[in-house]
Amino acid sequence: MDARRATLLQPYSREFVTYDLEFLDDGETIALVSGAMISGDGRKLYFINREMPQDRILEHHWMRKHVWPHLPLTDLPETRGELGQYPVKKCRCMPVQGAKNEYACRHMNGRLDMDHPDVRPLGQIRRMVSDFLLESHPFNPPADRNDILMWAWYGAYDHVRLAQLWGPMIELPRHVPMLPHDLKSEHMRLGSPRLPEQKSGQHDAMADAEHNLIRARFLYELATGKSDGE
Repeated sequence: MDARRATLLQPYSREFVTYDLEFLDDGETIALVSGAMISGDGRKLYFINREMPQDRILEHHWMRKHVWPHLPLTDLPETRGELGQYPVKKCRCMPVQGAKNEYACRHMNGRLDMDHPDVRPLGQIRRMVSDFLLESHPFNPPADRNDILMWAWYGAYDHVRLAQLWGPMIELPRHVPMLPHDLKSEHMRLGSPRLPEQKSGQHDAMADAEHNLIRARFLYELATGKSDGE
């Protein structure tokens, strides 16, 4: 078979998992915000880290603008005006130097809803991810980490943070892959074709994981000439 038409993509099988993590990276630590996984047979997992550093996220312009609004929030201010652009509630928060007041004030951005069912402590998230991946294995038991394939888009940091749910990489359970596969690499290998566009939900972990599956199935059809798991 032409090597270019051979592919590791198996986007209709349970051992195929697309995933996305949202995180705050400061060059030294990777703080988990949220994450999602979808298997080729349709199972889904979504979680939000109850222990995320909310203050640091709100002080980070990009995270505050692109990731924070997708989370379940409470205590958002009342607004008036046709577009809701005029806040009614006032506060005395000191603005962050160089930032607009409406972004510097955490009360203007709400708080994470700690009672939301998707908001979980890290210990629960670790167990949920472990159970999801264990169910993805075609042979259970035994479950070998190389029996499932995890695919992300520019996923190197995603996988490091995923592995850190268990601490150092040597502590990974035997059913959790050490090797991430990258959809961007497969995209480049197949000649960088134009991919389906994600029209909304960018940086929402579930929306991004779902779009990764769309990308994977598009690339699979391109590489094999097959569709719908033929």
